Amino acid sequence: MVNREISETQRNAIISALRRGKSYDVISNELHVSKGSISNIAKEVDHRSILQAGRPKKPTTYDARLVLRRFNAGVYKTTERAPRDLRGLGSDICGQTVRNLLKSSKFKSRRKPTALPLTHSAKKARLQFAKKYKDWTEEGWKGVVFSDETKINRLGSDGKQWT
Repeated sequence: MVNREISETQRNAIISALRRGKSYDVISNELHVSKGSISNIAKEVDHRSILQAGRPKKPTTYDARLVLRRFNAGVYKTTERAPRDLRGLGSDICGQTVRNLLKSSKFKSRRKPTALPLTHSAKKARLQFAKKYKDWTEEGWKGVVFSDETKINRLGSDGKQWT
């Protein structure tokens, strides 16, 4: 194989052909240069920056990193808050886009626990209560008014939180 230097004009012709989206085969046949040489020139020059095929992502890299950082810090608890804040910064994304972003970043959604975990002292108190009233009849319990049977949401829903 002949090892020869590629002239500056030939190099510029290769770069312009790459930027027009021509394949290595076509460039090689037109300019009589090996595909390896074309590949080496392509690695040196960022020729793909112009050719961005497909639809651009809705959340920009900046938006995505901002959302993830704020979820990690605990600023956002739900996926509905993030779009509202981002609209103030000039980005227009919806809650579903935020959910997709969180799922792709390996975040998991979970429901907020409805009750605190039982402590050792709370377990003891419950056991004492159970022992104290274990012999009560049904008639005795009819006189007791239970006030914690109604579930009330004061502000918003009790939806999932992202962790």
